[in-house]
Amino acid sequence: MRIYKYRLSSSCINEMQTVSMPIGSKILDVQFMENQLVLWAEVDPEAEVRDRLFLIAFTGSEAPARQSWTHVSTLQVVRRTTFVLHIFAGPDF
Repeated sequence: MRIYKYRLSSSCINEMQTVSMPIGSKILDVQFMENQLVLWAEVDPEAEVRDRLFLIAFTGSEAPARQSWTHVSTLQVVRRTTFVLHIFAGPDF
């Protein structure tokens, strides 16, 4: 197992986005790193790679309706104003 870093687009708020990652990856954390939203996961580099869905939502937004979505992280972002992002991961195939 190894720890890999994946970039998420913070400009795609309330939209689905995909990340190609090995099946069975365990998501460890999501944080901002140098103004870029980054996800770290423990992965098996030998496993088959598939696209996994992610959703980044503001507080007050509708959460994913599907039962198989998992809450990954909540981030408080301080810029000119403070806002909160919630990151959800779709099913691991």
